[in-house]
Amino acid sequence: MPQLIGGLQSIQSKVKYPEEALKKGIEGTVYAVVYVNENGGVDHAEIVKGIGYGCDEEVLKAVSQAKFTPAYSQGKPVKVKVVIPGRFKLNKD
Repeated sequence: MPQLIGGLQSIQSKVKYPEEALKKGIEGTVYAVVYVNENGGVDHAEIVKGIGYGCDEEVLKAVSQAKFTPAYSQGKPVKVKVVIPGRFKLNKD
């Protein structure tokens, strides 16, 4: 399997909480399927489970910029798809 360079934190750090979601108190996890090419780049990404209110678009934008170490099969780099979560949690002090 490919490895996400910088781990999930590299995705979360690029995700901004949408204003609409903040106003409505929306929390949850968005799941994106990411198609990783032989070089570790993202060819395509799509939301497989979203929560709306702009959160889905934020995760899609972040995962589309992600970089991976390539996946290998029989010693050769291959294309794969992986599911990446993007979490939205309000800070309740």
